Amino acid sequence: MKKIGIVVAQIKECEGLLKKLGKCELVDLYGGFSVRKFVVAGNEIYFAESGIGEIRATIATQRLIDEFHIETVINFGLAGGLKSGTRGNIYVLKGVCHYDFDTTPCDNAGRGKYDCFDSPVIYSDEALLNKVLKIKPTVSTAICASGDKFVAEEGFKTELTENFGATVCEMESAGVAIAAKLSDVPFIAIKIVSDDATHAEEYFSFLSAMTDELDSLILELIKNI
Repeated sequence: MKKIGIVVAQIKECEGLLKKLGKCELVDLYGGFSVRKFVVAGNEIYFAESGIGEIRATIATQRLIDEFHIETVINFGLAGGLKSGTRGNIYVLKGVCHYDFDTTPCDNAGRGKYDCFDSPVIYSDEALLNKVLKIKPTVSTAICASGDKFVAEEGFKTELTENFGATVCEMESAGVAIAAKLSDVPFIAIKIVSDDATHAEEYFSFLSAMTDELDSLILELIKNI
């Protein structure tokens, strides 16, 4: 039996998946977010709603690691597209960069570069990435630019694409990745783009149409870990 942690920002991003996971055996309220426990295919699933933003996502992930001793972290949900034509696409993240972090003026490290990581891109677990691609070979891989900002300005989207090679952006995956990496827990993130460079205003109207395909992929991944 594996212990798998799932971190999402908001329950409305995953209401369909919660129903498909079956009976909820535990609801643990802590620090303003909830942890629900399920058993799927013999694995214990600890499902945390972190709330929006890197700090809350980091706290939720560390809570799952310390309190529930999870062995794998999956982050999923909605993301914004940095390029036209990404809306409706599912991406498995090969890496994430925390674009808000920048110590360049004092050490010339470069934007997004932590001294504990080899590059500004914090890479996902390769084995988990390959499992996702085996389950759904048509899924594209991407770098995600993650920070505490809803990215709407076209110039900033271009900047993130040029600086990090990013295709998508959101506000939680860097926090999840950093906590997982520093605790030596394998991490993967899967995102569906609810908007693109010309549809940022439609961010939440996409929810009802996106659930089934992403939910099915998450369920299959859980069964194959």
